[in-house]
Amino acid sequence: MAANCNPDLILAKTLAAPFTPRSQGNPLSCRRTAEGGMVVIAADGRKLWFDAAEVNRAQLELKVKAQQAEKAENAARKRVPVRLPPPPPEPPQPPHQNNGQW
Repeated sequence: MAANCNPDLILAKTLAAPFTPRSQGNPLSCRRTAEGGMVVIAADGRKLWFDAAEVNRAQLELKVKAQQAEKAENAARKRVPVRLPPPPPEPPQPPHQNNGQW
């Protein structure tokens, strides 16, 4: 649950995703470097180093995804459900008269 709240852990998960199998969980730890990069300890214990360009690219990617999600949410809120009128009742049929003929 902490990965959903901490932006650095979300960024670390995004950076480490290509290097960890899908069965692995969230990164164990992460920290920013003085140069603007990030060091991530993956769920399998590997230490992954990312430079500032990779971190900036991942932040931009996350920002774009968040903006797209916000736009989609706003569009969904603006949609008005369409209410279709019920079909008209069928006209009454005259009783079928069978005078012994088929």
